[in-house]
Amino acid sequence: PGDVPGDASKPGRARVPGNRNMRKPEKNADAKENADASHADTSVGFFFEVEAHDMQSLLFAFLDELLFKFHTSMTVCREVQLNRIDRERWRLSGVARGETFVDGVHEQGTEIKAITYSAMQIVERGAENDGEA
Repeated sequence: PGDVPGDASKPGRARVPGNRNMRKPEKNADAKENADASHADTSVGFFFEVEAHDMQSLLFAFLDELLFKFHTSMTVCREVQLNRIDRERWRLSGVARGETFVDGVHEQGTEIKAITYSAMQIVERGAENDGEA
């Protein structure tokens, strides 16, 4: 009891400032979080277009674009619509929608600092799954 994940009082644990999952639970925390969520800006959106030389590098470029938008404008994507995937020229375009990150409203976890090819896998499904990849 009392052992909170990421508790800085435990050896080998570092507290990240502002990280909600490392704070002590508050009374009525769920009610507070739902009330705070209404203050988040849900009107953020942007068009993106990426280009690469193969499928893996296209996935990398797509994820890197979303990460770049988060780091530069603090946009948390809730919805991504892909308009076109061009497998001949390896281009992808779409629209992402979400909201601006607000500390205390959005829960934080482990920060993603960069996209990597490590353990990247692309599994293509057949026509029976509506061509989803």
